[in-house]
Amino acid sequence: MAGVSDFIAMATQKLGVSSGAAQAGAGGLLDLVRTQAGPDVFARIAEELPGAARIAAPPAATPSGGGGGIGGMFGGLAQKAGAVLGGTGGSSLGVLGMLQKAGISPDKAAGFATMFVDFLKSKLSPELVATVLSKVGDLKKLAGG
Repeated sequence: MAGVSDFIAMATQKLGVSSGAAQAGAGGLLDLVRTQAGPDVFARIAEELPGAARIAAPPAATPSGGGGGIGGMFGGLAQKAGAVLGGTGGSSLGVLGMLQKAGISPDKAAGFATMFVDFLKSKLSPELVATVLSKVGDLKKLAGG
């Protein structure tokens, strides 16, 4: 079953970003969706998109002492991205800044956001995508969605 790891591989290949940057960027965007769309909407995403809950783990759920393994790595990346995002108010500039802090260059950040939304459109139900984009307007604006 296709999941977040497929998006990370696609972003790495098509945009030429590192897998770490793609993981941190995807985790930050998923955390933005969870924050702005709410836990009920995010729970539906997590059901339809394997790996979404793990990569967007909230900082409080991340082990403090190096939880190890791939889950710990994803949680740490999401925590870093979430910390950056938390100070931005979720604006479009904040999203671009978060993606840049995740290691995605300014010239690739908007393309990354667009690719992320397109990926969600290909994996989630149309109703769920519409809900996400209506609640996370800055992502919709960035992605031209």
